[in-house]
Amino acid sequence: MKKAIFLFDYTGIMAQPWLDEGYECWCFDGQHSRGITRDGNHVKVGMFFEANSKLLFAQRIASMVGPGVVFVFGFPECTDLTNAGAKHFQKKRDFNPMFHSEAIELCDLVRVVGVLCGSAWAFENPMGALSTQYRSYDFRFNPCDYGGYLPEDDAHPLYPQIYPGRDAYNKDTCIWHGNGFKEPKRKKVDPLYKENPGWKLCGGKSTKTKNIRSATPRGFAQAVFESNRQALSSSAA
Repeated sequence: MKKAIFLFDYTGIMAQPWLDEGYECWCFDGQHSRGITRDGNHVKVGMFFEANSKLLFAQRIASMVGPGVVFVFGFPECTDLTNAGAKHFQKKRDFNPMFHSEAIELCDLVRVVGVLCGSAWAFENPMGALSTQYRSYDFRFNPCDYGGYLPEDDAHPLYPQIYPGRDAYNKDTCIWHGNGFKEPKRKKVDPLYKENPGWKLCGGKSTKTKNIRSATPRGFAQAVFESNRQALSSSAA
């Protein structure tokens, strides 16, 4: 069976198109119940990662999932990397001089898992320290850039009170990728919001608020699936 791995993924939105196509999808996130939970081909693994054991965690993930992995995508924590939080960097640096390096190691975990599995890989993060301390991003997008992959009568299935249908909003996001990942073709719709409405409509710093603000754009998820599924089919032919 063909498989896909999704790291730092709680909602499973990115995995859904792959699940619909019959792939076995492994979603790793510390918010999942501890251990392994299976719902058909959707496998949820409750796991937190440690930066100083990146290779060990990558080997553990690859061994746990087993052969057949064709795609790896990740959503590493951005709090210690994004420009939006730069005003707090000095305070964090005083407490832990390695805080940037540790956050970057967790991003690079996605690449290492992809290398070990021999599969295409990619991860996302806002504009920030990654571009200067890791490497420049490969491309950037707003959710509305891929809204055309969703139907005209679309409504957000999880947060309809926050996000407009067809991902018609802006949220500048950067993508790093490698090992054959194919950048998706854009199908833009006009944005209803110039910025992520999650910031305006969700207050506080709770885990729920963070989950809403970081929700994966579904059009982007579909676009990535279609471009990389075609690439995988072509390479197998």
